Order: sequence, then structure tokens, then C-alpha cells
Amino acid sequence: MKPKTSELLARSGSIPGVGSGKQLAEAFQMKQGDVAPVKNVGANWLIYRVSEKAEPNPAEFESQKKALTDAVLQDKRSLAFQSFRTALDDRLKKEGKLKIMQDKMKNFGDLGGPLS
Repeated sequence: MKPKTSELLARSGSIPGVGSGKQLAEAFQMKQGDVAPVKNVGANWLIYRVSEKAEPNPAEFESQKKALTDAVLQDKRSLAFQSFRTALDDRLKKEGKLKIMQDKMKNFGDLGGPLS
């Protein structure tokens, strides 16, 4: 067994051949120099040491805050619209006001909607 050193790991990142930030979540609670107990990650067994830790940079967060907020809001809007569209499709089908003609839909290809 040979010790290896990785680049800094973000919570959303991964270490090739080892695992993801989610699988190593406890590492983010550890202090620099701490050694983790033996851990099974998929087909791997590993012991790791936090050799370096980069603390969050408040200035960097502030510069990204608007973009992050906009992305979350867009995701919420998309989810809300998709939920509305699915509920509307279901209701109109039950009321008999919407009929999907599958043979005609084939001419349009995949529209990415819940129509079935």
C-alpha cells in the first residue's frame, strides 16, 4: 500500500479512484492533521489524513452570492413549472379535455415533456 496525496477536495468534488466529497463528508469536520478511522468506500478501504484545509472565503462567497441565488431560484421556477404542467396534464386527461395521439407525436420527436 502506497500513500497518495490528492488536491484539495470540495464537498461537491471527488478524488479519482477513491470517492466523492459526499462519501468523505466527515473529512470536512476534521481539523488539519487529523487522521480518519478506516473507512469502506465502495470497493476501497482507506485511511486518510487531512493534510491541508482551506477555510471558506467570505469575500469569494459574496462575489458568487448573486449567481448562486439566481441559479437556485431558476431551479425552483423550473421545478414549479414542471409540477404545474404535470398536474395540468393529469387533470385535463381525467376530465377528457386532453387526448394524446401517440401516432401523431412520433412526427415531433422527443419534446421533453411528461406527455405519454
